[in-house]
Parts: sequence; structure tokens; C-alpha cells
Amino acid sequence: RVYDLSAGGLSFITPLDEEALFRPGTKLTAAAFKLKGKELQAECEVRHARELRGTKSPSLKVGCEFTQIRPGDSQHIAAYVFEESRKYLSKLF
Repeated sequence: RVYDLSAGGLSFITPLDEEALFRPGTKLTAAAFKLKGKELQAECEVRHARELRGTKSPSLKVGCEFTQIRPGDSQHIAAYVFEESRKYLSKLF
């Protein structure tokens, strides 16, 4: 499950017992996820993996940096992040 997303990378939640799979420096060569109905693919590198506290079951938050992503996918993410930021800020002002 994607936890956080930006044009430069993403973080996701996984069970804590998968921690050995996501050590910093690990390359994820076929990361895929959906955003607003569009399937996106990227190559990523794990930057950090931290235990997420306060969850129902033991979980790990894994932060990844995109190392390779299709330009169209990158633009789709940037447009989504911009729109969500605009919505959030419009509620504040």
C-alpha cells in the first residue's frame, strides 16, 4: 500500500516480517502501482525502512527513490501531487 508519493519517489507499508527484503540500498527493478486508475512502473532504490508504530499489526514504512521512471508516468505523478496540494491549500485559505 502506497503511504506517500512525490515526483521523486514513494513510501509504502509492508508487514514488519518483510524487513529483510527492503534494506537501504536494495534495488526494486519492477515497482508497479496504480494512481487514479493508471498503472505506473518504475525502478527504485530503498532509502530507508522504519517500523511504523501505532498500527494494528507490526508494519514497516519503506521509503524509495525513483531511479528510473517513464516520463509520462513522472508527469502523471507530478500532476496528481500538484492537484492534491492545491486542494489541501484551498481548504486552509
